[in-house]
Amino acid sequence: MAENDFTLTKSNISDQGGNFKPGPITALLFVPRDTQIATVAAAMLEATYTTGLNLAMANRWQLIRFDKGERLFGVTPTQDEPKWEESDFGSLRNKGGPGNKRLSMTYANLSPYTQKALASLEGQDLDMFEITENNYIRGKSIAGTLFEGFTVNQFVGAEVSGENSGTSNKFTFYVDYANADENTLLGMHALPTAFNFEDLDGILDCEITEVAAGTTLTTGIVIDLKSHVGNIPITGEVVGDFTVTLVSSGAAETLASAAESTTVAGRYTLIKTAGFTAAPVLIALTAQPDATTPGYETPTAYKLTVTPASP
Repeated sequence: MAENDFTLTKSNISDQGGNFKPGPITALLFVPRDTQIATVAAAMLEATYTTGLNLAMANRWQLIRFDKGERLFGVTPTQDEPKWEESDFGSLRNKGGPGNKRLSMTYANLSPYTQKALASLEGQDLDMFEITENNYIRGKSIAGTLFEGFTVNQFVGAEVSGENSGTSNKFTFYVDYANADENTLLGMHALPTAFNFEDLDGILDCEITEVAAGTTLTTGIVIDLKSHVGNIPITGEVVGDFTVTLVSSGAAETLASAAESTTVAGRYTLIKTAGFTAAPVLIALTAQPDATTPGYETPTAYKLTVTPASP
């Protein structure tokens, strides 16, 4: 039996090796329905998650962490009693089904941007892994070795205003387990030891603004790249992280370089070998996972009209 596999068996009833303390849930990892991690060993590797978090949007893994910062107001796990049916014969009771299982996460003063991001998960066909305080990841065991997330439904509430000027606005995100018995009958833990889940980050949305559209073969298009929230300069991008396309045809302009400023953080000069065409273009970050640098995307491309100066 695989390490940390606590699938229900008669031999495990007396196995005290299952007496461990993973700690409370501190993060949720949402993955497309039926996504599988091939082995428990793979579930212990940081590369498994960095790859998943940087997949194309349709297949991307989404990590919700609530073990840092002041925004989390409370996390409430609940487990209802099993459903029972009373009979007419000698007060016999039949178990009709397991109790409902839910996580309720309440945030304080959550930004509208983050509220929309959480709401975008609603109605999506997703499975979910639990991540705990002591760095365990918990899912369900399939065929003894495959590791798969729990089947869940997720939805958001409406923001509720604070009671007075001294209290915060509250926003609640709910996760309902479609089958509460999955935890008991199929639950499996993996314990990564070479990395911590709290160090993982997802995609950071960025915005591009124009500094100079007039270009020559040597000056290029000058842009600033900053985070959508917080207006934080993004550094360390390279030429493979940018795309420039013509609005008229959608054809890509091949960049020769994307030089980062040494004096202004987040400022880049995009240069095309033969010079840019005097036409409207769209500038964006290359969508993941095709970019050279993982972790950044521009939800909306920036449009500008190039007006080449004389060489």
